[in-house]
Parts: sequence; C-alpha cells; structure tokens
Amino acid sequence: MRYNVVFTPSAESTFEAIKIQLTKKWNLGVVKDFEKRIDIHLLLRCLNPMIYPLIHQKLQVRRCLVHPNCSILFAIKNSDVVILSFWDNRQEPIF
Repeated sequence: MRYNVVFTPSAESTFEAIKIQLTKKWNLGVVKDFEKRIDIHLLLRCLNPMIYPLIHQKLQVRRCLVHPNCSILFAIKNSDVVILSFWDNRQEPIF
C-alpha cells in the first residue's frame, strides 16, 4: 500500500523554522541538502511507514531520524502519513 503524505500546520511551520535557522547559521547549500534529505525520507515513509519506531504508543506517533539534529514526527491515519512536526533533537524530548 502506498500512503499519501499530509503536512499539519505545525509541520509546515517547524519545517520553515529549521530552514531559516540553517540559512542563518550556514548557507543555502546546507538548506538544499536538508530539503533533499527530507524528500528521501518522505518517499520512504510513503512506501513503508511501519519501519519507523513508535515513540508514543497511545497516540501512535512514529519518529524518523533525518539527521542527528532533526527528526520527523508522524502518525498513520488510514491511507495518509500525517507529518506532525519536524523536531530539533537537541531540544527536550517531546514525550
């Protein structure tokens, strides 16, 4: 089964915030590399989202490590992979 990827407003805003942070600290090339990594992981999630570990059993939230500093938090709802947030791994754990 192939899943559709759906971004929540929170996911969109955290994605933009990370891109702004990368642009300020590094350069546009680093941002492009980050976007490329995200695209690859989104494709993998469409094909087999169950390979990523559950981090919250009750809410069925899964985590995909994109980079040592960034993860994608998502849930599976019917035929959709709902991207909940992009998480800076240097923050306090969310769960």
